[in-house]
Amino acid sequence: MPITLTRTIFLFFIIMLFLRLMGKRQLGQLQPYEFVSLLIISELVSVSMQDIGLPIMNSLLPLCIIAILQILLSLLNMKSQRSRRFFCGVPTVIIKDGRIQERKLRSLRMNLNDLLEELRTNGYFDITDIDCAMMETNGSISILPKAEKRPLTPQDMGIKPGLEGPCYILVLDGQINHRNMDLAGVTQEELRNQVQREGVSSLKDIFLASCNQKGEIFYQLKESALTNQGGQKS
Repeated sequence: MPITLTRTIFLFFIIMLFLRLMGKRQLGQLQPYEFVSLLIISELVSVSMQDIGLPIMNSLLPLCIIAILQILLSLLNMKSQRSRRFFCGVPTVIIKDGRIQERKLRSLRMNLNDLLEELRTNGYFDITDIDCAMMETNGSISILPKAEKRPLTPQDMGIKPGLEGPCYILVLDGQINHRNMDLAGVTQEELRNQVQREGVSSLKDIFLASCNQKGEIFYQLKESALTNQGGQKS
C-alpha cells in the first residue's frame, strides 16, 4: 500500500510537469497528435500504478519520449505550414453563403443533427442567420452570421469609444495582490483608507476588490464580515 501511494503521488507530479511543458490547452482545443499523446500517457501511468512489480523507469522513459515528441511536433508545426497541415489538418467550410455543404459534412463524418446541435450550442437556433461556418482543426465550429444579424457595434453607430484595459484584482478572499496593485497604481494605504471610510475595518474582510482603468474600485465583503454593506464603487 505505501509503495502504491508513493508511486501514484510521484507519477501525478511527473504528469503535471509534462503537461505544463506540452503547453496550456483545454481538452476541446487539442490537436489530434496532442490527444494521442494524452491517451498514451494515461495508459502508461495506469499500468505503473496498478503493477507495483513493474519498475517505474519502464514508464518514465516512454513518458519522456512522448513528451519530447509532442514538444518537437509543436515546434515543427509552428515553423512549417506543410507539417501543420499534415498533423493538424485544415479548417473545413461547412456552410458557405448560407448553404450547408453536404459533401464537406460527409467527408467529416458529420450528420445534419450534429451540425444543428453545434449551431444551437453557439447560440444560433435559426440556420438562415448564418452566412458562413467553418469546422476548425480542433473540432470546434466558427460561425460568421449574416451582416444584418450581427450585433450592433460602436463603429456601426459612428461612435469612437475610449480605450479599455483590464480590470485588476486587488484583493482576493482577503489576500492582497501586490503586483496588481502596482499595475493599477493603487497603494495598499489608499485602498485601506477608502474602505475604512465606508465602515470596513480590515482588508482581510474583503472577499473581492478590483480596480478598472478609470480608477474605480469595486469591493465585496465576505459573508462572515457582512453587516449592512454590499459591494461599493468609488
